[in-house]
Amino acid sequence: MARVSARLVATFRELKRRRVFRVAAAYAVSAWLLLQIADVVFPAIGLTGSAMTMLVVLLAIGFPVALILGWRYDLGPEGLVRTRPAVATGTTALHSGDYLLLGALLAAVGLAAVGMYNRIGADGASPPIPSARGEAPTIAVLPLVNMSDDPENDYFADGLTEELLNVLAQLDGLKVIGRTSSFAYKDKQDDLREIGEALDANYLVEGSVRQSGDRIRVTAQLINAADGSHLWSDTFDRDTGEIFAIQSSIAAAVVNKLQVPLLSASQLRTHQSRSFNAYDRYLAGNSNLRNRDLDSLRRSIALFKEAIAIDSEFAPAYAALAIAYIQMHVNHAEMELDVAFGQARAAIESALALDPESSDAFFAMAMLNHWSWQIGGRDPLDRDAADQAYRQALAISPNNADATKQYANFLVNTGRIHAAIEYANRALELDPLAPNSHRFAGALYEGVANFDEARRLYLLETEMHPAKPVGYLSLASLAIRADGDLASGMEWGRRAAEVHFTSAANSLARIWLDLEDYDKAREIYEQIRSASMEARWVEQLYLGNYQAALEIRRAGLAQHLTPPSTDYRYVGRLATFAGDFGLARDMLGKADPRLLESPPFITARNLPEVTCLAIAYQHLGEPDRATQLIDSALDVIAGAERMGTQGYGFSDARLLALRGETDAALNAFEAAIDSGVRSTWFADRWPQPGRDPAFASLHDDERFIALLHALDRDRAEQRLQVIGATE
Repeated sequence: MARVSARLVATFRELKRRRVFRVAAAYAVSAWLLLQIADVVFPAIGLTGSAMTMLVVLLAIGFPVALILGWRYDLGPEGLVRTRPAVATGTTALHSGDYLLLGALLAAVGLAAVGMYNRIGADGASPPIPSARGEAPTIAVLPLVNMSDDPENDYFADGLTEELLNVLAQLDGLKVIGRTSSFAYKDKQDDLREIGEALDANYLVEGSVRQSGDRIRVTAQLINAADGSHLWSDTFDRDTGEIFAIQSSIAAAVVNKLQVPLLSASQLRTHQSRSFNAYDRYLAGNSNLRNRDLDSLRRSIALFKEAIAIDSEFAPAYAALAIAYIQMHVNHAEMELDVAFGQARAAIESALALDPESSDAFFAMAMLNHWSWQIGGRDPLDRDAADQAYRQALAISPNNADATKQYANFLVNTGRIHAAIEYANRALELDPLAPNSHRFAGALYEGVANFDEARRLYLLETEMHPAKPVGYLSLASLAIRADGDLASGMEWGRRAAEVHFTSAANSLARIWLDLEDYDKAREIYEQIRSASMEARWVEQLYLGNYQAALEIRRAGLAQHLTPPSTDYRYVGRLATFAGDFGLARDMLGKADPRLLESPPFITARNLPEVTCLAIAYQHLGEPDRATQLIDSALDVIAGAERMGTQGYGFSDARLLALRGETDAALNAFEAAIDSGVRSTWFADRWPQPGRDPAFASLHDDERFIALLHALDRDRAEQRLQVIGATE
């Protein structure tokens, strides 16, 4: 121990004699000053957090090099000379072990310097930003406040907010909260820390906009949501023509402070136009497009056309115009499909010709091909083109919440439910306050029989949107379909009716019909009859008046230029129950032409249509086609999990009965009842077993009759439970 202590003393004396400590202090001060300068200069010349990180690494590497040079060389009157050896003083001379000790000391000093840098980073270069979940930092852009004299300029402030959000959404190293959730705080004075917690965001951008003539003033601040402190703020007072430079400057400042990987500020793409007026018309058009009603949609088209007339090379205006044309047909059937989609396609082609990397244009293309496939004939080329366009849009703008949600919906429609769940969860992270988002994700989990997760998400929907009925209705549906619990379903249905009676009335009436209390159902329908075609035909359906229900649904077809496939499916099924088999075949073929192909296209989702079409073929004297449908459908069922609420309901029992396999059909029917099937509405899209033409061969079977009686008894018990709860 004495020998080691003597060597330590000798080592420190030698470090002091060779001025190593002075070199360390001078290097640390110089490095700190260099970092201060870099923190100011780097953003101005387009260098961001990655450049600052590289500088820190180089300075850290240089530190031990400087100490070694300080040990070996001395600066004196003769210039740089080798340090002279120490004069023997009786102390222990330095050996090889002492140099190892010296190296350890130098390493410790270096680590201390790095630690000091990290501690003072908030005053100098920004330290790495932690995320709440250990992932990319999450940021929300709150609506910029309109400080202009004219309140009508709100659309401009909102538009700038959206544009800034879109610019940041391009960064894969940053999670950006979607518009719907951010705009939930428009005109509110909530505590910033509470907003950050509600949005699960680490950072917030807020500010204001004042436009006066040809001048515009934008203030912006970057806030640490954890404590409400300001990390950066600036005011931009410029001509209106410099609005795009302002957007880029704000985005670059955010990128620098959060140290998001980016090669240069020029990589941040903004929706630039040669004309401020064209840009202004574009923002006004977007404001109308989001309203979705027909008049607003027409105004948006006119505004986008004005923007294009002013600046014919403004690609975003073409992409937005395409979305407006798509909505004109899909949402309102105001234009013929070929006309609306033709004009949309031309606008998309113009946008991509001007900007081949336009995320907006690829999103519009995805929507166009998605709807072309879904309502325009199920062409697999449209399906594949939609898939590719969604992926391109998200590759360019990975934080696009709208594209993420729509892609999840597309994946559901193409049968890829597990992939859809991934994108639905991503959409929830990006836009946690968007209405129906939790319900949508919950429905996907319900589809794979994860009922606990589905219930959790539905409950979250009710907590986040307590004034909307959809969450309560989803809980009602889950109770009925997953548990056969009509009483609990009724309780949730009543909660929904308290929030919005008209929206909940149909579901509430159906539960009364499932409970076979037709008087209660009729009371509800009487209150909404004038506003709801569904109230009329569903009542007739449950009463077994299939012809009357069919006539009501057929009348509804005339209300659309191009009826949606759902209308054709409903009419086709009802025609089967009513005995109009020719009409059933025609309507089901229009609903999904792939069912008429050989072999037919069958999935677990279209089994009700397949069964009805097989019944129609049997009665139309085409037994071979009926057999092909039945066999193909049973093959699909054999290779599929019985996932989700009731899986495929009574479909397997119906198909086996049509094929004449009585025992197998009864076994499948009993299994469905044991799994919780109680609701006729959800069993396999409405035929009541005792009146179902698919079960015609079983109607006199004693075991089948006994199962129907067991269902009746269970419903009667639950009906008493529900009535008792209301008295």
